[in-house]
Amino acid sequence: MRNFTILIAFSLLLFAGCKKDQTNPVETSQLGISFTANYDNAPLVMNEGVYDYDGNAIRFSKVNFYVSDVTLGGTELSDVNFIDLTKTHVTEESSKEGTNINFSKIPVEDYSTLSFGIGVPADLNRTKPSDYSTSHPLGSDNGGEYWEAWDSYIFVKIEGQYDADGDGFDADDVSFAYHVGQDEMYKQLTADFETPISLQANSTKNIEFQIDIKKLLTRENGALLPLSVHDPNNQAEIMRMLMDNFTKALRYKF
Repeated sequence: MRNFTILIAFSLLLFAGCKKDQTNPVETSQLGISFTANYDNAPLVMNEGVYDYDGNAIRFSKVNFYVSDVTLGGTELSDVNFIDLTKTHVTEESSKEGTNINFSKIPVEDYSTLSFGIGVPADLNRTKPSDYSTSHPLGSDNGGEYWEAWDSYIFVKIEGQYDADGDGFDADDVSFAYHVGQDEMYKQLTADFETPISLQANSTKNIEFQIDIKKLLTRENGALLPLSVHDPNNQAEIMRMLMDNFTKALRYKF
């Protein structure tokens, strides 16, 4: 009888422990991250917005990029996301809202860092759009973001027109297209928050990352990239410059 009594008592303890776990689940929260683009502090509006580029007019028709390995503190949030500002920056109002990605079920606590990569990490960059469902960020819906000649996804695209002769936009404009890809161009970034972001249960926090496109196109010596002599066949140096410039062109607020 004694052994039987001990067994019952032990079983009751196990049951009590399970019941306690069920009534005290880990509290979670939500986080929204948005990406917006501006040009020298003015909201970037595709095709319609006209901006000053070293005394001449410039406008943009496409800005998109991949964001990968999003990690908040030590919590991994996602492996890859496609940020297409071309679709969201169509009016000044919509450009202020930007492109959003949302995450849920994040453990409630204070976080001091958020890190992510610009581009596609090497393990995923070895894949192709056919390896995924059509709606996946790396799938065929974004098939134009993969270039067979590189065996690589295109990490960043910046396209537009530059009025080099200053007589208004016409057939003589310089059309530029800066595309970045290949493993060595992948850029890992980390935002160290001066004040930790505190996630609370059943609530949503938002972080906005603002990209100044003018800073992306600015050389280390402070001079703007000379668009009128753009050479599409020799972009390695420019690709590295663009990726390195994300460090100074990207700012956050929450």
